Amino acid sequence: MKKALAFLILILALATVSVTVSTPSYAATSKGAWHKDKGGVWFEKPNGKRAKNQWITIDGKRYYFNKKGYRLKAGWRKVKDKFYYFQKDGHVDTLQWRSGYWLTKSGARNKNRRAKWKNITGGKTFMETSGRYPKNQWLTINGKKYYFGIDGCMASSEWYNGQWFSKNGSSSYKHKGKWVKIPEGKAFVDTSGWQAKSQWLRINEKPYYFDQDGIMAASGWVNGRQFDKNGALVSSYKGKWTTDEKGKSFGDTSGWKAKSQWVRIDKKWYYFDEEGYTKSSCFQSGYWIDKNGVSEYKDPFSWVTTDEGLMYQKKDGSHLAQTWARIDDADYYFRADGICSFEFTLPEYEIKPYFINQIKTVVGELEDEGDDWTTFLVVTDPHGTLNTQHSQNIVRYLLDNTKADKCFILGDFTNMEYKTSQFTAYTDLLLPCSDKIYPAIGNHDRVERTYYSPTSQIQRIYDTFLKDKAEDPDSKLQGFPEKYYYYFDDEERKLRYLVINTSDDETDPYEMTEEQLDWLRNTATVLPDTDWNLITFGHLPIDPEDPYPNKSLRCEEVSTILANTQGSLVGYICGHVHKDQYTYVKNSFYEVVLNCDKNTHTRLVDRSPSEQVITIISVNTETGDVALRRIGYDPADRLKSYNYMVFPDDEDE
Repeated sequence: MKKALAFLILILALATVSVTVSTPSYAATSKGAWHKDKGGVWFEKPNGKRAKNQWITIDGKRYYFNKKGYRLKAGWRKVKDKFYYFQKDGHVDTLQWRSGYWLTKSGARNKNRRAKWKNITGGKTFMETSGRYPKNQWLTINGKKYYFGIDGCMASSEWYNGQWFSKNGSSSYKHKGKWVKIPEGKAFVDTSGWQAKSQWLRINEKPYYFDQDGIMAASGWVNGRQFDKNGALVSSYKGKWTTDEKGKSFGDTSGWKAKSQWVRIDKKWYYFDEEGYTKSSCFQSGYWIDKNGVSEYKDPFSWVTTDEGLMYQKKDGSHLAQTWARIDDADYYFRADGICSFEFTLPEYEIKPYFINQIKTVVGELEDEGDDWTTFLVVTDPHGTLNTQHSQNIVRYLLDNTKADKCFILGDFTNMEYKTSQFTAYTDLLLPCSDKIYPAIGNHDRVERTYYSPTSQIQRIYDTFLKDKAEDPDSKLQGFPEKYYYYFDDEERKLRYLVINTSDDETDPYEMTEEQLDWLRNTATVLPDTDWNLITFGHLPIDPEDPYPNKSLRCEEVSTILANTQGSLVGYICGHVHKDQYTYVKNSFYEVVLNCDKNTHTRLVDRSPSEQVITIISVNTETGDVALRRIGYDPADRLKSYNYMVFPDDEDE
């Protein structure tokens, strides 16, 4: 008996040693241990027994051990009439999709719940046979994790919650992405140092565009697409520029066109007028727009009221000065001290566009002159041609809107072949300001030998411009206006305006009567005092030394009378010659011959700004300075000046 018991103990000991050697523990757990032998991998439970023919959850994963106690190998396996999918480590997949089947919490394949990949609007989804598809959730499909956004599309080639998803939906990229704010806007970077540039990028299910500098497109149009202030794409419509004879406009493929609004396009601000064209070289809502139509859209100007008047300035106090500025569709002039002194509008004058800049230049210069100057207009030799039909509106505008308060038209209202229609076509446009028009008579106005007949051109000129002045008992007009030699005084300036008739002899259009010469000698040139000034107007030149043949036949006498004027003679202003000419007569006064137009009879109306010349003359009776400005003339010849108190010999010295 004792021998048998000893033998049994020996056999058991040997058996124990054999198992230990052949099945060592290779992965111990808190609730058991893994073992491996030639047959496979098995599990020793905490009670020391081997798991067999049962499910066991180990460290959160489910495993199945067959009747021999080995865990099942990878792939689909059938357990008790149900199919399960096992991984290489033996655990069974649960709550995910495998081969188009849904795996339940236990891991069993749900044969009634099937799904497959399908393309939908916006991308790719995993759709069940019932039509249901995932939204805002992660899914594991065939062992890979995918994220599906709010639209049900698989995250692909995009960032979501800082994670990059590749084209096939993989989220294996290790670097994390994030938004960062920089002075220019917002950018998107990741922990590798990469930054999105010149590309579209989908982030958290929304598309964003980043320009070449890496700035997120926002609040405007970039690369033909529109974005809101948060950088979201507004619509699928594409925008584009178009150009026609009126200018540049911007619209999109829906038919929309930018009008009466600011629009930001490719990081530049533009303003579009009511017709849809970009504005340029002006202010709009306080913001300056340059010549290319681009505005920085910052540091706006605003109107500020001061004791001296209105100014247009920024918050820092800087302001416009000594310049024209177009502000909200109106033109304003600002003096050197910044005060707005002139608003430029042309609603009823119908002035041709090519004159506008010349007019604005002259008006600005007049505004800067100050109150020491007196200003008037001179027009010579209109001849009633089509070329001259533009000057009347400019004359009206200047008389209505500037300190120029009178205009002298120095004869030759029409051509020699006088027609009533030709005369009225010219003068009708001047009727609204006829009270400020002072005419002289030219040789072409002497087309009828019956000098003062009711139907003559001379009579029509008188009736249109002088009759009301002559018959007004309060008029300052002196002399014989019906015969076109007369004067009137500006007592404040101590300045006499004298108009002579160089063609009043009925027998010769270049001759003056003795009657007029006596009046001129004994009355017109006798000034109230020696500190007065005289400025004289006529049609024909009177310089006896001038070789031009068609001058006044009494030029020697007339020039002598003017040279002996009591007081200072500002000058003798005339026309007739159709060219500019400045001479110093009898070492006493200037004769200023004014051109009427460089090409009066040949230039077509709509092809040149050099049509009827309008001369704007300013006189400073304190200093003796005279400035002559031009509208309708080449810019290089636009301004002349002289001083009637300084003799040419004095200037040489």
